Amino acid sequence: MDYYFSSLFSFVLSISIICNVAHGCFTSIFSFGDSLTDTGNSLQLSLSGSTNYFSHCDFPPYGTTFFQNPTGRCSDGRLVIDFIAEGLGLPYLPPYLEVKYKNEGTENLQKGVNFAVTGATAVDDDFFQERGIRNPSTNVSLGVELEFFKHVLPSLCSSFSDCKEMLQNSLIVMGEIGGNDYNYAFLQGKKVEEIREFVPLVVNTITSAVNELIKLGAVTFLIPGNFPIGCSPAYLSYFQGSNQEEYDPLTGFTKTLKACCGSGGPYNYNSSMECGDSSVKSCDDPSSYISWDGVHFTEATYRWVSKAVLQQLFTIPSIQSLCLPLAMNMKSIFSSWEYQ
Repeated sequence: MDYYFSSLFSFVLSISIICNVAHGCFTSIFSFGDSLTDTGNSLQLSLSGSTNYFSHCDFPPYGTTFFQNPTGRCSDGRLVIDFIAEGLGLPYLPPYLEVKYKNEGTENLQKGVNFAVTGATAVDDDFFQERGIRNPSTNVSLGVELEFFKHVLPSLCSSFSDCKEMLQNSLIVMGEIGGNDYNYAFLQGKKVEEIREFVPLVVNTITSAVNELIKLGAVTFLIPGNFPIGCSPAYLSYFQGSNQEEYDPLTGFTKTLKACCGSGGPYNYNSSMECGDSSVKSCDDPSSYISWDGVHFTEATYRWVSKAVLQQLFTIPSIQSLCLPLAMNMKSIFSSWEYQ
């Protein structure tokens, strides 16, 4: 368990370009990504009729720990992006598509907005279709999310100079994105050798998106890497082997990595009956589990990862060094998290 838990923090590989943020902190957050970051965009796509696909994350028991009902977040509660917003003294990021489809004003977007969509890939969907790889969730890619951002930007600032100033004082959270580019290929039987060839394209796609945002004025980025997906209950179930030496003897993965919400099996994960199906129940205490549904993590796990980010353990430079109020309030912030 120690190895796996420490590996979770390895996903917090961040690149920050230091700037003079207003009042020593960030005034807004703009977030891109997939189901690890989506706060409701996929749900809004479904509710609007733009797609007939509803994610399992749109149904109970998702959301029950904190929000008391499903919000489109793929967890029992808050995500890393929610804890980062709390830590910076900002509101939870509203999903962009909720504002778009409900024709709401952009007043509540001044302090940030989330463009992440569950199931999104970094590389455009056409790339995968050409290779016989189907995205069962959405055709949204990082490029589409970037277009969402460009569409809403003029309503948040009145000129290029105003937009540049706003973005200079904002934190851009770019991901996690790119994991699904590999997930869909693996789960549809593609060979490792073929999937390995995707890596440069995925990296270049993310790099290009960052460069576009830099040209618009953004200067501070948090760019997470991927979680150790090969250790997830879903992957361990899909690719289960009989050779126990393939599993970490120090951690007892079979027991430690059981999902809180699932339908049985060695890892409490079954792709034919997943969390969110009416017959599938969750555990009594999600806070004692790392994995929520076999693919995504519990709020408790995301809280620990967030603390690692905000406590400068795995970010270079530290967010605290860019945000003086955060450093001053760190103790009270973490104390409040312990009792939620």
